[in-house]
Parts: sequence; structure tokens; C-alpha cells
Amino acid sequence: MTKQSAVTATAADMVRRFSYFNDVALSRPVTITKNGRARTMLISADEYKRLKKRNQSAVMAADIPDAFLPQLEALARGKK
Repeated sequence: MTKQSAVTATAADMVRRFSYFNDVALSRPVTITKNGRARTMLISADEYKRLKKRNQSAVMAADIPDAFLPQLEALARGKK
């Protein structure tokens, strides 16, 4: 997804102009607000797939930064 300025729409505006925001979401995320607060995001299917794939990628244990080792050891001992 290209880095362009963020787009924000109220939930009411999204309902009225769904087709427009649906097209915008193909090139950049659309933040949907309700009562003035961000509530959901509209993103393209390709961006969703990219994020899901990234979320499920595996990492070699040797590649984990040393800063995370104490947390991993605590998890292994059953502590948070």
C-alpha cells in the first residue's frame, strides 16, 4: 500500500458514501470514527492478506533479539 495521507470518515458518512470510501481503501486505509473516536479501519483485501501473512511468519530462534530473552524465559517458566 502506498504511503499517502490518512483518510478519516464518520460512520454516518461511511454509510452515505460507502462506494467512494471503498475505492479509497484500495490505495490507503480509511479510519472510521464513531462519536469522535477511531473505531474500525477499512483496508484493501491485498493489504489484509499482507498483514495476515506477516503476522503468521516464523522466526528462527537464533534471530530473536537478546532483549526478548528474559521475557521468553519467564513465559517458559509460566510467568508473565
